[in-house]
Amino acid sequence: MCLENRALNANGELRYTLVVMKKLLAIPLVCALLLSCGSTTSLVERTGRLLDGSVFAYKTESEWVPLNAESGLRLQNITQKDGTKEILFSTPEIPYLAFYGAPPQANGIFSIKRVSFLAGNYGGWNEFELEAAGNGRLRALGADNFTFTMLGDIATSSVIGGKIRRENTRLIRERALEELQNRNERILFICDWMKTAAGENGAPAFANQDEFEAWWEERLFPKKAAETLPFPDEINTMRDNGSLGADWAEASSWIYTYYNWQQLSAILKKELVLARVP
Repeated sequence: MCLENRALNANGELRYTLVVMKKLLAIPLVCALLLSCGSTTSLVERTGRLLDGSVFAYKTESEWVPLNAESGLRLQNITQKDGTKEILFSTPEIPYLAFYGAPPQANGIFSIKRVSFLAGNYGGWNEFELEAAGNGRLRALGADNFTFTMLGDIATSSVIGGKIRRENTRLIRERALEELQNRNERILFICDWMKTAAGENGAPAFANQDEFEAWWEERLFPKKAAETLPFPDEINTMRDNGSLGADWAEASSWIYTYYNWQQLSAILKKELVLARVP
């Protein structure tokens, strides 16, 4: 399918009309583009990036990967459409996230400037960027290799832009930014409470997102009233007005990422030897 019409209404919602492609020769090209967009996001999410053009937001100048297979980290030197030079890195060990920073200084120190988040749900996806701060180091090892490590945790702050896709509706601009900022504040509160409640209620160390969702879903949305955890007033309000259910349905990956932020940050502190991709 391809986009035939796009209409922006007064609420900042971009609505799409989809039609069947008439030129079937275009299908192999579309498939090739989707498969080239990386392996840490789903096909649905990559389709969204292809359709809105964000796949083509920057040009990769060079690419580096671990010399040994101990990590799936991928680091790129990129040039944005406006000519800005940046480094970009991501790893499948921290799904949904990509980290952007300024090029390293003469001493190899680089600074993280923002974090990009993209994750799908049954009806669409959330895509946004957060302001971020943190320092890392790239240390040269000869002409073709260098070491990579983050020197501390990456701190995030406010949402600076994004988009939301719900079924055939896509929120953009101020409407999307407002909803993403509000959701970000709720999720930060939810995760702070979860961490306290987890210790008080014997939560296990979750091996993956599926285990996390299974354990918490039984407690956030119990089938019997007797199974309900003692929620603070703020969580009860979110349950009553439906925002907790919506956040869980549309952004459980977002919640899982924040819940495990310290553990995920620790992954990037491990020193890796990177080699340039020919």
